[in-house]
Amino acid sequence: MALPHFHTRAGEMFRQVFARALRSPAGGSLWRRAGSANAVRALASTSAKQAGSRRWRWAIGAATMGATTFALASSPLAISMEKPVDIVLYQYEVCPFCCKVKAFLNYCNIPYRVVEVNPLMKKELAFSKDYRKVPVLIINGKQLNGSDEIINELTKEFGVDQFTVGPLLTKEANEDANKWREWVNERFVRVITVNIYRTMKEAYAAFDYITVNGNFNFFEKHAAIHAGAILMYAIAKRYNKKFNFAEERQELKQNCDKWAEEGLDGKKFHGGQTPSLADLSVYGVISAVEGLDTFDEIMKNEVVKVWYNNVKSLAKSARLD
Repeated sequence: MALPHFHTRAGEMFRQVFARALRSPAGGSLWRRAGSANAVRALASTSAKQAGSRRWRWAIGAATMGATTFALASSPLAISMEKPVDIVLYQYEVCPFCCKVKAFLNYCNIPYRVVEVNPLMKKELAFSKDYRKVPVLIINGKQLNGSDEIINELTKEFGVDQFTVGPLLTKEANEDANKWREWVNERFVRVITVNIYRTMKEAYAAFDYITVNGNFNFFEKHAAIHAGAILMYAIAKRYNKKFNFAEERQELKQNCDKWAEEGLDGKKFHGGQTPSLADLSVYGVISAVEGLDTFDEIMKNEVVKVWYNNVKSLAKSARLD
């Protein structure tokens, strides 16, 4: 089994020790007797101690019941990469769908680089002729489009479907996680949208990230800020009518209450003691507005606030640049 090369000395030590452990008679025997999942867990624990590194926690527990949905372990360790992995995420910094992908990558501690896309010109996506939205992710030259496709394909690329490091999900738990992922896409993202672009002042604040992100010239920055803020303000007003939303802040409170009461239902995470993909989806969307007035409104729900900080403590940035 080929193991990845790492970008730190400690990480490379981990790879070398892990590789030696797998080649040893004891390691091979453990692999055959205990099964791949338990063997990896035992070998990873031993190797991590020998390597002196706690940074590379890459494997996540997985059980696929008709959909790519799984419980995520609190200490993931990716183990099925056949060659060094180069991941580039094309994004808008505050795009909720991009932030869903980043939440997944960060939680799994999968290193990635970012290219900020100009929301007006989109010249950074010139290579993508048929798909002009974000997120777009390139992994070893392969293009993946859209947050759900990216997350689902990454679970296959890293082999997490094949290993159970976290708790095995029942069919009902998988269906419930999928239900909440759909709720995020179809409802919660839109509620967030009408809130961050509720007024022109808030719309401009949401686009302020462009002044510090991306290699844009003066004209590109100001064109994107002004055109983007005006366009998204108009879209938010259209959403209010199309989806029959209540007053924006009231709608936000109702949906945060729904996640706290029904999604978490008294648990630390939707996934129980460890986050599920539902947790990472909701967390990713909320993280997109951190620093804005809308985020402060969300944090008024104490249950959501505690849960959010718990996920955040596990999803440290794995970004390389």
